[in-house]
Amino acid sequence: MNKIFLLTLAGMISLSLLAGCSSKAVNVDDSMNGQTITVNAGATFEVSLAGNPTTGYNWYAANLDETILSQSGEADFKADSSAIGAGGIITNSFKAEATGTTTLTLEYKRAWETDVEPIQLFTITVVVE
Repeated sequence: MNKIFLLTLAGMISLSLLAGCSSKAVNVDDSMNGQTITVNAGATFEVSLAGNPTTGYNWYAANLDETILSQSGEADFKADSSAIGAGGIITNSFKAEATGTTTLTLEYKRAWETDVEPIQLFTITVVVE
């Protein structure tokens, strides 16, 4: 009986230690513009920025070094209200593919306006360990 209790206790302690070692999720927002983040290789992180796709504008990755970072799926939009045409938060997900350092720049623009400068830029340095 004592042996089963000790094995169960040891298993519970091991699981709690493993849970404490899990990597912390990195969520990036506009307050981090110009800063540096560090993520583990294989990890994903999200960049959530204000936007309004109903106006034609969206956040697009520019000059993405895909040997270090890749974009995961399409951008996700959550409106601030149920009003038609409401702005909200646009979230893009990225995966750290390999170790290294790169700059991630997101441009807020209309995709079809190729000869127009973006109306807003967001840039962070990403260190992948």
